[in-house]
Amino acid sequence: MRRLILIFVVLPILLYGGKKGFPEWVLTHKHPGYPSNVYLIGIGIGNSLDEAKNNARVDLASQIEVKIESELKVYEKELTTKDGYSYAHYASNKAKSTVEATVSGVEIKETGYSEKDKKYYALAVLHRMRKAEALESEISRREKEIMKLLEDAKSKLEAGDISACLEDYTQAIDIFAEIESKRALLSVISPAPRIGKLGVTLTDIDLDARNVLRGISIEKVAGDKQEIEPGKILASLKVKLTYKDRPLRGVKVRFIYKSGDKAGESITNDEGIAEFSPTAISGKGIKSFIIVRPVLNILGEWRNELKSKEVVFEYTLKATGMIMAVTIEEPFFTKGAITNAIKKVLTELGYGISHRARCSIQGVVNFRELSPIEGFAGITYRVEATITLKFVDRKTKKELTSLTYTNQGSGNSKELARSSSAKGLAKKLEREMRKDLPETLQKIIYSESEILREEI
Repeated sequence: MRRLILIFVVLPILLYGGKKGFPEWVLTHKHPGYPSNVYLIGIGIGNSLDEAKNNARVDLASQIEVKIESELKVYEKELTTKDGYSYAHYASNKAKSTVEATVSGVEIKETGYSEKDKKYYALAVLHRMRKAEALESEISRREKEIMKLLEDAKSKLEAGDISACLEDYTQAIDIFAEIESKRALLSVISPAPRIGKLGVTLTDIDLDARNVLRGISIEKVAGDKQEIEPGKILASLKVKLTYKDRPLRGVKVRFIYKSGDKAGESITNDEGIAEFSPTAISGKGIKSFIIVRPVLNILGEWRNELKSKEVVFEYTLKATGMIMAVTIEEPFFTKGAITNAIKKVLTELGYGISHRARCSIQGVVNFRELSPIEGFAGITYRVEATITLKFVDRKTKKELTSLTYTNQGSGNSKELARSSSAKGLAKKLEREMRKDLPETLQKIIYSESEILREEI
């Protein structure tokens, strides 16, 4: 009878109470076999063994990431130049890849399965001293690379290869930031890191690079102040790039319309000369401009040093041999002011005026009465004058393009308001067409230039 009772008591314990759960180190995050002064550990739990292992690595990484960001604040002074330029964000970005590289080297030392929780668990371990020694060796190696890059940068500058010189300075800054992130990691892993400050400061590298950029000069050699028909190719625009009067070779130079559109690019030769022949296009008015500046692959922090390193070429658009007819219906009281304004701008652009021209600018002035304003002085009448200038191929009757202008006028009578709006429209036309007409006519030149040269 006693044996039977014992079986009924022990059997439920074996079947239910004896199910294996998580070991204590999973819950406490402390493992007796891996003391915290020697190891960093990560604990992972998952639905599969692989998931548990990955979570253990992630746990270890997150601990390091939190501590390394805190440590980087200590190194912020090392990552800021004497002039106040900060490169701390570079080190912060590098820290992420540094942690990832560290975590990829951790060992999974223990795994298991909790029957009680139906979960797998894993222990990730990083040996502090071994990792610290590896980091110290890597920091030392990378510091030597910086010194070599700085020597090479000076040699390349002497040879006139400024692009390669600045690439070396850029790489040196990049490695410096990487080293600082590794030093921060070293402080997290080893309570007493044995590596001191670097033999070169960030200020040294940054200032050397900025002085190179400040020493660049660009000057116009040939091609300025040309007169040309819209759509034609300009004679070669030549610039010379130097560093302290020494020619710079192999530098990309960009030619840009004032609108911001790229006209083209060229590379400086052994004499530091770059040249390019862009198409003459209309800008905002008769005169157009092309900006020329060097293009260097440099850090964003250095770009301000290049802002003044540019020259501007000017050219004047002249429509030689091109003719236009002007037919405008305008009120008598303007005394032909609107027609004269259009002819004046066309003449400034170099167009001939002929009633026999195939291309004609046609338009009618229309008026619209606006709501009058009542005040102490009486009623003020308001009128809006509008004209749509149509560019017409008189041979085919085809409308090529159009421009619309509007102006408001006022007066103490409707007649005075109409006169005010029309006269104001004439002045506005002359002012605005100087900007609009070159671009509008250019569209016709590109598509149907013969129309502007023929008579009917």
